[in-house]
Amino acid sequence: MEQQNKQPIQQEPSVSRNFQPPKKSLFANKRLYLFVALIAIILAAGILLLKTAQPSLPEQQVFVSQQECQAQTGYECWLVVGDRSWVATTNQLSKEIKIVGIVVENYLECHVDGVCYLLLQAFDDSEIKVIYHYGEFPPCKNFENVSDADLLKIGDKVQAFGKTDSTGAISTCDSTEYYIERINDDDDIVSDWQTYRNDEFGFEFLYPTEEWQLREGDAQEDYGNIVRLFPRDSIGESSEPEINIAIVYRPLEREKEYREAASSDLEYNYSKTTVGGRTAYSSALLQGFHGQVREVLIDAHNDTTFIVSSNAIDELEQILSTFRFVDDGSE
Repeated sequence: MEQQNKQPIQQEPSVSRNFQPPKKSLFANKRLYLFVALIAIILAAGILLLKTAQPSLPEQQVFVSQQECQAQTGYECWLVVGDRSWVATTNQLSKEIKIVGIVVENYLECHVDGVCYLLLQAFDDSEIKVIYHYGEFPPCKNFENVSDADLLKIGDKVQAFGKTDSTGAISTCDSTEYYIERINDDDDIVSDWQTYRNDEFGFEFLYPTEEWQLREGDAQEDYGNIVRLFPRDSIGESSEPEINIAIVYRPLEREKEYREAASSDLEYNYSKTTVGGRTAYSSALLQGFHGQVREVLIDAHNDTTFIVSSNAIDELEQILSTFRFVDDGSE
């Protein structure tokens, strides 16, 4: 009988009932935790970067006056009707402005690493700071157009064009379009303006006919409105610039007291000045529905007062600087 070749039978290795798979090392777990933490840090940094890239809006703090609100936030402020409090809007105060004034002081601190600026007196006796050089830093983009500003003397009449900041100062350094110019008698900016004369109420003023048109009203029929000026390209929107002159039949001091008492939600903060050689009161900038408004009360004599109101602040100042009274229609 042939002997059969027998293959050895391989047996499965016995597995102990107490066998457990090997545990992952503590080092591997730590790497996982570190990886997750790193991803979380990257995401948090990205969110923070996006937030800081967004323009910051003023906090909704409440202030007791418009001046305090704007000075502390640098934004336009609206009156909360009924609460008699002011809150900041999202509109920054910085804007381009053109101003005419008399040099009260010329500070030359930029020669010793400070700021060079003019202090100008406007028609309402307010003083406005006009910066024309920051010193060593930041650089002034427009020094060529204001290089003679340090030669201006007290009493010089100048026109300045620049950009305001949250403090109300004007800077001419941020654009080559800005300037400071001395105004001479023979090249005054109003030399080509037209004269409007009202013999009934005894006053006249100059205004730029190329840019503005004028419409007379009937004071008896039109709530005391005498004359209204508005841009030639006006389309009748209430938000457009406008200058209005009206008359009320109350003496100046009584009208001032009446307006202050009747409008408790507005802070007129009148400052005493002169217009056309007569006593006047100029209000602070009032926040209206379509921007800032200024009112000027002028003594019209005979127990009457002119009220000049406008949301075109620059043009109002220039026109009032030419305002004068005439005697009963005669020169």
